[in-house]
Amino acid sequence: MDNTASAGWAVYEGWYATYGFTVEIRCEAGELLAAVPGVPPGYEMRLLPAGGHRFRIVGGPLTGAVVAFRLGGDGRPEAIAAGPEELLRVAEDQVKPPEPHTFLRAPDLAADAVRDQAFAELFQSILDRRDGSWIDYHLPYPKHEFLRFASDRETVLFHGSGRPDIDEFRPRRTSYELRDRTGRGNQQAVYATQDALWSMFFAIVDRSRITGSIRNGVQFYHNRGGEPLALYNFSINRDNLAEQPWRTGTLYLLPRDSFVRMPLAGQALSNEWASSAAVKPLARLRVEPKDFPFLHQIGGHDDDALLRFNQLEKTIVEAATGVQGEGGHLVLTLRQTPELAGRLAEFLELQREFVPAASVSVIDGEPVRISVRGPAAFMQVLHDSLDRHLAAEPPPGTTSD
Repeated sequence: MDNTASAGWAVYEGWYATYGFTVEIRCEAGELLAAVPGVPPGYEMRLLPAGGHRFRIVGGPLTGAVVAFRLGGDGRPEAIAAGPEELLRVAEDQVKPPEPHTFLRAPDLAADAVRDQAFAELFQSILDRRDGSWIDYHLPYPKHEFLRFASDRETVLFHGSGRPDIDEFRPRRTSYELRDRTGRGNQQAVYATQDALWSMFFAIVDRSRITGSIRNGVQFYHNRGGEPLALYNFSINRDNLAEQPWRTGTLYLLPRDSFVRMPLAGQALSNEWASSAAVKPLARLRVEPKDFPFLHQIGGHDDDALLRFNQLEKTIVEAATGVQGEGGHLVLTLRQTPELAGRLAEFLELQREFVPAASVSVIDGEPVRISVRGPAAFMQVLHDSLDRHLAAEPPPGTTSD
């Protein structure tokens, strides 16, 4: 790269961040790079010029995306965006870099032709049956090694669950993804991933014993030769970590036929796949907590703000005396109480943080009413909560035997 052409790129240098993700933009050897704390040297994302303040990303989870630096009135960058979607903002503290991400690497696998032949035979038997039955795993190798072999075949997808009895997955959600700004993670769909190790976490973590959220994911970075490096993160509410809320779970192998890989930003693709149609599993595998290679590396995070949001959300639902609308738009009529106004204002503030793809507003007038619009999964969970509440509590003015 011509150093003269790259001289103006110094204006882009600095730290950029969004929730849970930071990058350092820096010029190095005539190239513009995006380095993520915790990712080994040599796996930086490269930003290739695409005209003006636009660059095409090569390598990393955003590979293929065209991003633009948005400049303020002073000519300094304020954010990095992909089209209308803002991805990262300039970090407030440009002197001390943000804390490094906690990334985990899967155990190394040595070459073993005998092992791989055994894996190939087992995997082919699964594809031949395609009947959703249990995998009779008696090979002398850790299960995660077989699952990594199956992932690398790029033939099936994986879904982890605590339930062993799912004969058909249906696109109905009972939870929603937090901090999803686009709604992509909150569709009415069956979700799966091509990465079996990531799915194992959902199989062995017992959500019924966790208050708050779980954080997890896998990102792929690439060196100059294009070789991928999978980096994982797994975390639960730190208040529950000492209780070790793990369980025996089931990892389902699913056909790819009806699934679409979800977009991430620009032309980049995420590691989540979604099917709007029901899906029958090809096979299922019992997994124990000890089978999960990252069991003793699961971290803990602070969920106090989320727990407060959950509490306020429950308060709003329990104050509802009536609901109008359906699908993606509801109007809730709320019972007026002295505490409601303050709690409603706090709920609206936290909603913008945790469910930014939703729109919740207060409708002027009496009685108190709020308008709620949002992505499908969020609205489904809200519908279900309201149905349970209103079925259990007769409207004011009615009597029951």
